[in-house]
Amino acid sequence: MVDGANLAHAVADQAGIAALVTLLYSEVVRLYKGNGWTRNVVLAAIFGVGVVLTMLDPLQISPGIQIDGRNILIGLASFLLGPAGAAVTLAFGFAIRIPTGGSGLVAGLLGMTLTSAAALAWRWRVGRRLGALRFTDTILLGLLINVSILSLFVLPWHLALDVLRTGGLVVIVSNLSGSLLVGSLLAREDKRILAESRERLTSRTDPLTGLANRRGFEESLSAVGYTQSGGTRLTLLLLDVDKFKAINDTYGHVRGDHALQEIAGIIRRHIRAHDLAARLGGDEFVIVLDGATVKVARDVAERICSSVRHRFGGPDEMPVTVSIGIAGVQSRSVDASALISAADAAMYQAKESGGGRVFSRELRHSA
Repeated sequence: MVDGANLAHAVADQAGIAALVTLLYSEVVRLYKGNGWTRNVVLAAIFGVGVVLTMLDPLQISPGIQIDGRNILIGLASFLLGPAGAAVTLAFGFAIRIPTGGSGLVAGLLGMTLTSAAALAWRWRVGRRLGALRFTDTILLGLLINVSILSLFVLPWHLALDVLRTGGLVVIVSNLSGSLLVGSLLAREDKRILAESRERLTSRTDPLTGLANRRGFEESLSAVGYTQSGGTRLTLLLLDVDKFKAINDTYGHVRGDHALQEIAGIIRRHIRAHDLAARLGGDEFVIVLDGATVKVARDVAERICSSVRHRFGGPDEMPVTVSIGIAGVQSRSVDASALISAADAAMYQAKESGGGRVFSRELRHSA
């Protein structure tokens, strides 16, 4: 029979391991942006190390049969990280359990596999995204993790019943409480990370148009410039609404703001998903086409000009047109200020030619 002192010691160890896993989890999520396979493998390895730590000091029910917190971490990793979490944590668990041997070896391996399969099935059923681990998820996961108890019935019946009588209730309570503990800590970290991500996004987004703001543009352009490889082109478009002050004075700021929102929507429809579009302020927009030639950029700009003209070409519409200046460069090190200055000069040339036009320049060497 499992005595209270050993059980309390095991619970304390489990809480410490949970805190360590949560701390490392939050740091990796904070440092690794996005939801890539590499990040999930790193996170799964953290859960795997937690699995190993729980298995190093188990509660012994009988010779070769032990209780520890491995299935809690395997279940959570499988639910949170999907197949990567399942594969990595099972690999860690198997690597520790197989050399230990004993009469409960097959049951132990099967229990881990059942736990992982149940958690993956629950993930598939409810879906999983950052910030979505709820209290009910942790309870249901705790219950699902107890499917591992079924693995005991690969043991001789008399031994399986003896283990259930001796430690069955301990296993159920431990799995449920452990899932609640670790899951609650991870859910709190998920929400904190999601809140920080939203705050960063808000600080880099123009609230009127939903495009990047000047800060977001400058940070993104810097990233593009410093990751250029030799021979990769970068083309920048500056777009300005013609006579926008007169539009605001004649039709009011509400309709002027609506015009800016419409233009932002037109820009989105004419660029690729990985291109950058931003509102620099007032009626000035910028577009960065990574890897595009000036000729390609000019085609994009002409389509934007045409779409704006068509959108505001009705008899009851404001007469809105845009002027666009283009600057392109092919250089390993992109001088952002030279690129912007060239695009700005081209844009003013378009304005001085009557507006609603596109002019372009190409920088042969970065300044």
